[in-house]
Amino acid sequence: MITVPDYNKLVQMSAFAANRQQLWIYGVPGDVGGAATKIRDLVRLLGTLLDICVILPSRQYLKNPDILRQLKRLPCSFIWFDDLKKRQGAVCLAVCESAFFRSGHAAKLKDLGFKVIFSNEMMWSFDGERDACKDGLVDKVLYVSKFQKAALAESNSGTPFAYTSNYVHAESFPYTKRNHWPMAIGRISRADPQKYSENFPAFYESICPFDANFRVMGWDAKCAAKFNWFEFGPRWTLLTMNAKPVVDFLAEIDFFVYSTDRKLHESWGRAVVESMLTGCIPLLPTGHAFEEFITIGESGYICFDATEYRSILSMLYQDVGVRNAVSRRAAEVARDVICSPSKHSEIWINALFG
Repeated sequence: MITVPDYNKLVQMSAFAANRQQLWIYGVPGDVGGAATKIRDLVRLLGTLLDICVILPSRQYLKNPDILRQLKRLPCSFIWFDDLKKRQGAVCLAVCESAFFRSGHAAKLKDLGFKVIFSNEMMWSFDGERDACKDGLVDKVLYVSKFQKAALAESNSGTPFAYTSNYVHAESFPYTKRNHWPMAIGRISRADPQKYSENFPAFYESICPFDANFRVMGWDAKCAAKFNWFEFGPRWTLLTMNAKPVVDFLAEIDFFVYSTDRKLHESWGRAVVESMLTGCIPLLPTGHAFEEFITIGESGYICFDATEYRSILSMLYQDVGVRNAVSRRAAEVARDVICSPSKHSEIWINALFG
């Protein structure tokens, strides 16, 4: 049943869509990487409400057939940066482009009359970001979590801000009921050694109280060099980034078990939410933003140490009823709460135009 406040919101959103305001997004949509997938899903979300034009930072991107295919199937137009004309008051959202400030593009956008909104997905400031905020080149900063804001607030002090969380296109990650034997523990990330804890492979094997396979997607020569002290046995599958579609990989694992280098902290956790959508149960470390969207024991687990990881995995392995219930609930929460299209449409319209 639609309540009066819900109905009023729908009417307001419909009126907004009828006006078709324009949004410019600086960055490149894609299927790999937090920023690229964020742009892709934002265009999917907001393409029915706004006229969206993607600004490609370099003409080089026009030579990439994968990017061109992405742009052609999304509800947006695109232009490369040097072809931009004066657009007084137009809103430009820049998503986590590390060279955005040092390239001079932020300053150029302001000269052309754009209102510049910057979304940094990381837990550190990019080169030139602090000075750009200080000099008024950034009109608003977007944070994905309170955890992230606490780390970046000093850098962006005085700049208006909003919380947007992250939006994942849930239809791309359908729920899959697991029936693996042996069961599989795994994880996905970009191929970055810091994404893995110092004792990662030994940690995985030590927390597993049952016969299981270990599957990783996000591996490269640098990761292999970091763990050259460990002998990966036949239970291990180490795949490079994008070796297969993310949704297919997640359907192959039962538990999404994550650990990072102690120096790295996650500002949100896109891969975690993608895993939840498919019904893969997340077991996550403390000290990140995961506590903001995980209900412990209901949609996943936050673990303090290896002993707790092992205890929870043992319980889930032995209790099929609990395992299936948490799997279903993780998917429901991710789909209906964390990634609600109506909620995120309202959040993003307010953040961009409010």
